[in-house]
Amino acid sequence: MTKPIYVTQPHLPPLEEFIPYLEKIWDSKVLTNGGPMHQQLERALCDYLGVEHLALFANGTVALVTALQALRITGEVITTPYSFVATAHSLLWNGIKPVFVDVDPNTLNMDPARIEAAITPHTTAIMPVHCYGHPCDVDAIQKIADIYNLKVIYDAAHAFGVQDARGSVLNHGDLSVLSFHATKVFNTFEGGAVVTNDDDLAATICLMRNFGFAGFDDVIHPGTNGKMIEVCAAMGLVNLDYMDTAIEANRRNWLAYREALVGITGLRLMAYNDAERNNWQYVILEVDAECRATRDEIVASVKRGVYARKFGGGQVDITNGDFVFSPTEGYLIEDGRITAPLKGVNLIGNGPDVMRKVTMLGNDMAVSDGIWTCGKDGQSVPVGVGCPTVKISAVTVGGTELGG
Repeated sequence: MTKPIYVTQPHLPPLEEFIPYLEKIWDSKVLTNGGPMHQQLERALCDYLGVEHLALFANGTVALVTALQALRITGEVITTPYSFVATAHSLLWNGIKPVFVDVDPNTLNMDPARIEAAITPHTTAIMPVHCYGHPCDVDAIQKIADIYNLKVIYDAAHAFGVQDARGSVLNHGDLSVLSFHATKVFNTFEGGAVVTNDDDLAATICLMRNFGFAGFDDVIHPGTNGKMIEVCAAMGLVNLDYMDTAIEANRRNWLAYREALVGITGLRLMAYNDAERNNWQYVILEVDAECRATRDEIVASVKRGVYARKFGGGQVDITNGDFVFSPTEGYLIEDGRITAPLKGVNLIGNGPDVMRKVTMLGNDMAVSDGIWTCGKDGQSVPVGVGCPTVKISAVTVGGTELGG
């Protein structure tokens, strides 16, 4: 049998280089609580990434939850639905309502032009994602945040080592959060980090990840157990030596895909910006209506030993009536769930036939044939134009009421 080709596999350094770090841990008997490996990795990552402060965490999700706590974010946060579920879940774990706005079809990042329409008196922050390592329009987002006095937290799980014209993208906003999961270009088996250039905020985050301890038995702040253990930090130290090699390998692979796929009707390979430094981790292929096969057919056909993946397949359950959704271009609501934008690569079906008629009960709002009906006067407007942000209290699909 031919060896399977997976979407991604973790980068593992030579085992013989990792073992000496384990021996040091065994000798020291320091396994956690900010040991020498942990401290060394924080310093090394600050140098490599070009940031002022970096606080290591057990994983990226705990880092996101803590970042929101550190900034005292409440109420509503504007974010993107086109992300792994951890982005929205971190808000919900903090009792915050996600307000979803659509993405730019070219970058798949949050579209800044749609943010202001989603702002309410309850909005306290914006949480964009540097999707697939493509930097967001940070200037446009910050301009809006400054006007409305909002915090900006970047989910930078895909953006390790990514730079724009001013250096690391991690330096934008109030905080940036990284993931060091096994699937990421830089991994520590499992891990994450919060990045900031604010000295006081960095100190608070370090307190919060260790139960608020300021000393051996002095608790001065509410906290959690978010620490990275020494074995994971050791993995990071060894892997960091191979980052430039790994990123260059990613670049060569992406170029090989581009060469092989050029000229195929209906397929678009999402390009990287040559003016930016990227990690080339993601090879994103968009399937449009001109393609002879659907996205799902393509994925099924290559699974004979080659594992492609439908990106952005997570869904947000709206039947509990606890979400705020800003209806915009190309969303599909199916079986009581909001899925990814129709213009994105995570299509569910092809064309307008998948846009079922859905009635938003209690909000005088419906969608049919790509037209949102907004407001009590029943005025119809093109998708994404002039629709207010609404709280969804219940959904009717095919005459059956779901939740509420």
